[in-house]
Amino acid sequence: MTTQHQMVFPQDLKYSKDHTWVRVDEDRATVGITDFAQSWIGDLVSIDLFEEGCEIKPSSLFGILETSKVSFELYSPIGGTIIQRNHKLREQITLINDEPCEGGWMIVLRMMNILDLTSLMDANTYKDYIKSWGYVEEEDR
Repeated sequence: MTTQHQMVFPQDLKYSKDHTWVRVDEDRATVGITDFAQSWIGDLVSIDLFEEGCEIKPSSLFGILETSKVSFELYSPIGGTIIQRNHKLREQITLINDEPCEGGWMIVLRMMNILDLTSLMDANTYKDYIKSWGYVEEEDR
């Protein structure tokens, strides 16, 4: 797949091979899907996130995204306890497509183990990774 969307890769995020991102603030970690993922998935119709208080392990399911044709499972890049869900997404699911790395965040975790972050990629490494998925940078076209 080659995309025409001008994607963003915030440098303050860590990225997983499952196309989720993490923004860390002390022992709290905000999680969402990458701009590349939302572009690949397309227009969303609904999201179902695990409840606050649920404990999840790295690479475990934390929710489901739905388009009009297919569902996508969401896997957490790190372990922790869900302490907040983005309730705005119920009424404004388009935030995920419009602002995937800001207003389209999905959950906030209280991290279990900061070492979970060591398996994640920085923005430049993630960009290299998604080239195998067909991503072409603007200047490469």
